[in-house]
Amino acid sequence: MDSTQSRFWAAAVTLGLALAYIVNSAGLIAFNKYLLHEDRFPFAIMLVFLHMVGVSILSTLLFLIRPSLFPAISSPAPGMHVDLMTVVKGFFPVGLFFGTTLILTNKAMLYCSIAFLQMMKEGNLVLVYVFSIAAGLEYFSWTQSLIGVWIIVGCTLCIHGELHFVWLGFMMQFCGQITECMKLVVQQFLLSGQGYKFDALSFVLYMAPVSALIIAVPMVFFESHPMVWARIQALYPFLLANICVAFSLNIVVAMFIKHTSAVSFMLAGLVKDTVIVVASVLIFGDAVSALQQCGFFMQLVGVMAVSIVKAFPHCFKDGFWMGFYFVARELAGSPIVPIKAGEALPSIPEEEQPVVEECKPESYGATK
Repeated sequence: MDSTQSRFWAAAVTLGLALAYIVNSAGLIAFNKYLLHEDRFPFAIMLVFLHMVGVSILSTLLFLIRPSLFPAISSPAPGMHVDLMTVVKGFFPVGLFFGTTLILTNKAMLYCSIAFLQMMKEGNLVLVYVFSIAAGLEYFSWTQSLIGVWIIVGCTLCIHGELHFVWLGFMMQFCGQITECMKLVVQQFLLSGQGYKFDALSFVLYMAPVSALIIAVPMVFFESHPMVWARIQALYPFLLANICVAFSLNIVVAMFIKHTSAVSFMLAGLVKDTVIVVASVLIFGDAVSALQQCGFFMQLVGVMAVSIVKAFPHCFKDGFWMGFYFVARELAGSPIVPIKAGEALPSIPEEEQPVVEECKPESYGATK
């Protein structure tokens, strides 16, 4: 398989995982919103606890049936040993961040509209970038930083323009976003080979029970009264279906981050958020102000800019606006002849001018 075919299949895998993530995640959000209604199952902590217990059981069953799908456990690499210290140093932080995120973001649904919560999530791209720099997974870039400021301005407009603003829901969502981004960075560190080399399914198998144990603490204190168990008995078919969707989402998320990066994962999440915002307005009737529409448009422009910068980093070595010019020329298939500063074009008769080959990315400032 040549390099062109390899790039094609890599892109196809990434696109397939992105679509699976968008469908699973959007479906789970809609399903959770339906269940968390006051007349159905308004117990967010118990709901996410059931998710993690179900994911743990289903992952264990899958491991017993097909252990080859869990190579980090069934045939670990030399020196690969998961002990108590590995769980404490690696999986406990991920489980803590993940469990906290699930509780806070699902609780926020009780106070705020889906459209508003998804608009707030656009800021995750900036948070992941900042945390990735702090963890040494990304390098500082003025270009991406300026785009990040643009996205933050858009987020500010969306928050300021909310017609039914609730401080409690806002703070729950904001704190949940911080823990979500920290979880993504830590998970990337564990799966990318810079830390422990876990495959996606093995990671979920270890992570879900830890998260369940962490979530069990607030669940016992706040949502273990008889009314909760009565609702579970009445709605168990819906809860089981909801658990299955949560299980598939955890598998897709782990595989997506394994094959891409935390920032790529967040870009797919932003596409998912866009679909949910539009659907929440058209289907669920959520009110979105003109100021929020403007802010959301700014966020989408910022996300597109970040996507281009990440896909063509070699084009932006000589400046922000010049980078978009190089990207446009490269996409159009036109030859680009870079000239160093102060260097004049050679004088060549028209009939002797050679055919200029397409410029390689490193010829205008890319690093190997």
